[in-house]
Amino acid sequence: MSEGKITLWTSQDVRVYQSLQRGETYTVKKEYVKEKFGEVAWIFLEAYGYLGKMAAAQMEQPEGSESLIWTFRDRKWVKKEGDSVVMKLEAPVDQVLLFNLNKWNKILNLSFIGEAREEEQFASELAKMGIKDTLEVFRSSFYPVQKRKIIDSWKSVFDLQGISDEYIQGGLWEIQPSWVTEVL
Repeated sequence: MSEGKITLWTSQDVRVYQSLQRGETYTVKKEYVKEKFGEVAWIFLEAYGYLGKMAAAQMEQPEGSESLIWTFRDRKWVKKEGDSVVMKLEAPVDQVLLFNLNKWNKILNLSFIGEAREEEQFASELAKMGIKDTLEVFRSSFYPVQKRKIIDSWKSVFDLQGISDEYIQGGLWEIQPSWVTEVL
């Protein structure tokens, strides 16, 4: 990481790279998320919405950007699929929201995050209410207290103490052409 910059890796559709080559800044629209994930897009929009809210509180959200762009500190997590390209970025560190990859996966499942005992207690609380999994909490308007507990537990995703770069993910509101330093 050079002064004020952080190295990140991302995989994007070749069209994104082509627009960057034309000097255009890339941002994500929610419609892209809906298109990519179809009928389960609501789950991603819930999780992405939480992270976007946290990012907007920490850094300026550029006009036209509706969702974060996913990046990784460790290249090994970035796969080239279909018509995608892998890009190495040198982004301003103050324009990146860093978070714990493992805990992020729990957020993508709309799960409660805590120590093992806390997670067991929460699961037991839901079971006593006849709730089989946390998706039910988010699908219904009948469980606002439980939903708030789940969402409040997600703040631990930003605790990076003791986490190696291998398990750090980053969210960007945009990719500027000058940030791209390598393309695979």
